[in-house]
Amino acid sequence: MRVKMIDKEEKLSSIPNIEDHHYLMFNKEFEPSSCGDAMEFILARNLMRKDRPKMIKMIINSPGGEIGSAFALIDTIKGSKIPVYTYGLGEIASCGLMTFIAGEKG
Repeated sequence: MRVKMIDKEEKLSSIPNIEDHHYLMFNKEFEPSSCGDAMEFILARNLMRKDRPKMIKMIINSPGGEIGSAFALIDTIKGSKIPVYTYGLGEIASCGLMTFIAGEKG
């Protein structure tokens, strides 16, 4: 019996993308670009007409950052029609803690 070897690219393509399962990994400082990416992630799922997720799961690991950017993200979380469940992993300081508290209990 011959065993087929799987190359590295084929193996990586079989690993599911967490974004496809509506997980948002926020492991950055809070700044306009990182918060903008997170806001876009949440808004894009809210605009889905078909197969809209029942929830978004946001994993936060952040030392904090710019308060204005954090408030924009928090407003997006609070205004989302889809509940955003937040999970703390590692460091959740300053703006990270405010964002963690703004989400649904995960």
